[in-house]
Amino acid sequence: MTTETETQNNEESGELKKNLRDRLFLPFAIPLGAAAILALLGISFSRVFLAGGQEGESTVEHAAKSPAPVMWAAIITLLVLFGAAGISMMKSMKTNTFVLVISGFLVASVLAGSVLAGASDVKEEVVLIGQPTEAEITEASPLPILEVDALPNNTFQSTKFEVDAGITEIAYIGKGGGHRLKFKDTRFNWFDLVVNGTSTDSAPIKLDEGTYYIFCPIPGHEAAGMFADLVVK
Repeated sequence: MTTETETQNNEESGELKKNLRDRLFLPFAIPLGAAAILALLGISFSRVFLAGGQEGESTVEHAAKSPAPVMWAAIITLLVLFGAAGISMMKSMKTNTFVLVISGFLVASVLAGSVLAGASDVKEEVVLIGQPTEAEITEASPLPILEVDALPNNTFQSTKFEVDAGITEIAYIGKGGGHRLKFKDTRFNWFDLVVNGTSTDSAPIKLDEGTYYIFCPIPGHEAAGMFADLVVK
């Protein structure tokens, strides 16, 4: 009788534990675990691919890039593909083997992200050639202003402008039509003024002594005469 009672108690205790696990623990643990894994993978992958990114602009000074991030990105991509293949074979795969495959994928992803944790942050600060800082603008204020008129016949009011070396505010004045103002020197690709009709656009630029070619890059405008030399003395 005692044995039967103990057996019944054990069964009831086991049933209670199973109910607690299925109805209380798992409904919370599974979503939280999945969210944690997704967050971990997201951080790891972002570190890998950000570390291997490139600025892509010819007007900035790039930090030296290492091929390691690209290599890690390729490895992670292969792991994702093999992981997907493993999942597709899940029915024919033993549980222990499947767990090992998934665990290996997670470990590799986390290790890749850890190795490259600071890679995306050690790039040199992007420097735009000729773009003055706020401190430099404040120190040089009031800035000298160079007015360039965008005439409706696709020309400027002059084919030669002169300014002193240093920071100059270039004011692009629309006199009719749509126009842009850029430097031919690709180091200043960030500089791009746009006017439509009688609107005005302006921006400060820091230039050393020399002669710079400015023009309107809209097709046909430069050929029509919308260009000039900017002489910095």
